[in-house]
Amino acid sequence: MDLATLCKGVKPHCSKFSNREAFVAALFIAAGEKLQYSDSYHCNLYSGNKPFTIGLKSPYRGRDNLASLTSFYLTSIDDARVATALTDFGVPEKGEPNKKAFAVALAKQTKALIDNDDEVVEEIIGLEYQKAKQAPADTVQAETVSRKLYPGDDIYVDFRPERIYKVGSRDDVQHTWILQNRGKIPWNNRRLVYRRGPKDRPEANPADIPIPDTLPNTFVHLSAIFNGRGFDGITRCVWDMVDEDGENCFPNQDYLFCVTLDVKYRRKTNGGYTSE
Repeated sequence: MDLATLCKGVKPHCSKFSNREAFVAALFIAAGEKLQYSDSYHCNLYSGNKPFTIGLKSPYRGRDNLASLTSFYLTSIDDARVATALTDFGVPEKGEPNKKAFAVALAKQTKALIDNDDEVVEEIIGLEYQKAKQAPADTVQAETVSRKLYPGDDIYVDFRPERIYKVGSRDDVQHTWILQNRGKIPWNNRRLVYRRGPKDRPEANPADIPIPDTLPNTFVHLSAIFNGRGFDGITRCVWDMVDEDGENCFPNQDYLFCVTLDVKYRRKTNGGYTSE
């Protein structure tokens, strides 16, 4: 099993992705962060014309991303296509297909590809599917985290804006989220909130952003300015979309709105250093 085979086996069963590059981009976001390459490079990874090298794998190793990968597959594959997808991967199933178990198996196959130095690894989807089917329901549930607070809700985050900013420790940087309501219900009285941890140095202004009422199939742009506050280090700034009661609309999806700041006191640029 290689990355191209995995992608080609899954994407045809995911109607939410209109093209190959969108599928690959979303997969890498689910694994931990945006892949910093062009759309054509994403297509070449999908087709197998570009190898899934150790250099590409490194940023995704050691991450606690099994749940996010499981959720990606669980919410991307069409319910009506699960049986066909299992067949395409050569997984026998006489009874009703278990979508959650299939999502777990695909997530573990993805992690195997990431964690192995070789481009081609052992195919484990069939084995992991049977194991997940037989596992206690609460064990599978722990790996298939809920993605939506509201039935019929869904979101697309445009991957063109940067997700990783390399800045000087006293520099400001503005990030803009481009969000599309891909669900069947309007977004009313929602906010985007910076879930700042006790050890997170960077500040965001504003840290609580009201979201205009957004109808299905429409876009909204939201912006915040980040500042490293004079401290070196890499920080994943996690944000949540919350409703009027403060509940997370897309729980356990830390990667969804995450912005990463790579801060150094003396950041070298072509013209010298950004901070003195």
